[in-house]
Amino acid sequence: MDDKLLLQMIQDVTDSLYRSELIPNQMIISDQTVLLGIGSSIDSIAFITLFSEMEDRLSSFLGKEVFIDFNRLHDFNPEKSNLSVAIMIAFIKDTFFGRADIG
Repeated sequence: MDDKLLLQMIQDVTDSLYRSELIPNQMIISDQTVLLGIGSSIDSIAFITLFSEMEDRLSSFLGKEVFIDFNRLHDFNPEKSNLSVAIMIAFIKDTFFGRADIG
């Protein structure tokens, strides 16, 4: 799975969050978009929903049930105070596809 596909998956999930009114504004997702921390427009409930939806979509793509371990993601993240889309993508690639390309 490449970065573009994962970026689009995150975009699709945030679009869904917007349509269901879990986030107040539609987001344009880029590598620099902050998902958690200062500068994020996603509250805690929307963030958990984002995680859950990403797990569902990755499970469907891989044909097996997967779970995103938030503690491992936190340890993987060099910026501990913020979680960007780029770090989320790198973590997913590292965890489920055995490689990470952190810019």
